[in-house]
Amino acid sequence: MPFFQLARKDPTWNGQATFMAERAAQLEEEGQLEEAWKEYETLTALPSTGGLQLAQAARFAAAYGSDEAEALFAKAAAKAGSNDEKEEIHRLAGWSMLDLGAYARAAEEFEYAKKLTNADELESRLLVGLAASAWLSNETDAAMAHFKPLVEKDAKSWLDPGHIAALPHSAPVKEALMSILDLRHQEVVPKSGSPNGKMEVVVFRESRQIYYGIWDKWKKQLLHRIPSTYTPEDVDAGFSDADWQRSLGVSVIWRSDSAYVALNEADYDRNGGVILILTKERNYDTHFRWDALLQKYTRLEWIEGRSTDLKWSGGNQAVFTLNGKVRSAETGAIDEVQHIVTLDLTTELPVATDAR
Repeated sequence: MPFFQLARKDPTWNGQATFMAERAAQLEEEGQLEEAWKEYETLTALPSTGGLQLAQAARFAAAYGSDEAEALFAKAAAKAGSNDEKEEIHRLAGWSMLDLGAYARAAEEFEYAKKLTNADELESRLLVGLAASAWLSNETDAAMAHFKPLVEKDAKSWLDPGHIAALPHSAPVKEALMSILDLRHQEVVPKSGSPNGKMEVVVFRESRQIYYGIWDKWKKQLLHRIPSTYTPEDVDAGFSDADWQRSLGVSVIWRSDSAYVALNEADYDRNGGVILILTKERNYDTHFRWDALLQKYTRLEWIEGRSTDLKWSGGNQAVFTLNGKVRSAETGAIDEVQHIVTLDLTTELPVATDAR
């Protein structure tokens, strides 16, 4: 009888758990997953199986979507001896819960591991797990707090999107870290608070573009993201500090009930305009740039034009000022014009125009 079979038949052999754990790991490495799982299952039933060995079985179960993983991790933690062993089990459980999409549970496991680790010895991998799981659990402040020590240790690496993209982690983890990195590059537009005190307008970076955002101060969530007009067409070239400052200088005009806000961008090199945002719905598409529609409504041939102002009117209406140049249909001459166009917010259609 082969030695491996003898080992399985003798439950009194002290080395059986170690042997089977090594055997299961070997089968897993060779891609014989069904056979590996059989060995892990047998391993979990042995009285001599230690905490770390159970954790390896739990890790395997989580990697292949088994609902037994969480219970196995709990059993592993209960059998652990030293604090170092417990810390390793909780850390392993954290990564496994991330793989399962159990983000809140992952955050709990990483926090357990952190408590068992000397504060001066928190390594990057644990901090990454803490930051990513917190972000994915919508705990923005905690995620930022866990990311901060990474930057303090090695700012050159952790402020580089390329470094994060190359990490050996799952897509959700890397996306979470990218989002945290982007949020570090966020500033509140001065005097942009909503009348109800719940929201404010922020400018932030995402990849190589500049966005406006409606930030829910109570829930600490981004409700909308809207590209800034000042983002350069060649996004690969990145934006300049001037582009950032122009976006940050946007005028913010809230309606009194906080249901709408208008962002009035100043005119720089033919960029800029009024962006109207419906804030009561959390939908990235509920924002409007009306210049083309407003120009069409005037029935004029616009050479160039942009909205430069907005005022709220009664009856759920908004009044835009439209400035630019039009070509005369009769003479072909180009004249500078100004039109005041009223937009019905219910139908999202212009209803009146007044040439000035």
